Amino acid sequence: MSNTNTDGGNRQEAVTGASDNPVVNYSKSLHAYTLRQWTESRRKAEEKVRSKGNGNSSSPRQPAPSATQNSSR
Repeated sequence: MSNTNTDGGNRQEAVTGASDNPVVNYSKSLHAYTLRQWTESRRKAEEKVRSKGNGNSSSPRQPAPSATQNSSR
């Protein structure tokens, strides 16, 4: 019995995600790195909002003033 799937790839490779293809390895590494960077960035942004909001995380930003409030007419 053959150990290949319909696209000719190794069935074990499809299950484990291992690959000898350098482009696939690079792509997976880049994806993991980007995800780590994005996660860290979001964590820092949320931490910044919490520190500025004095612990009030339900409304982190002040609403923008409307045009009618700033009108001097």
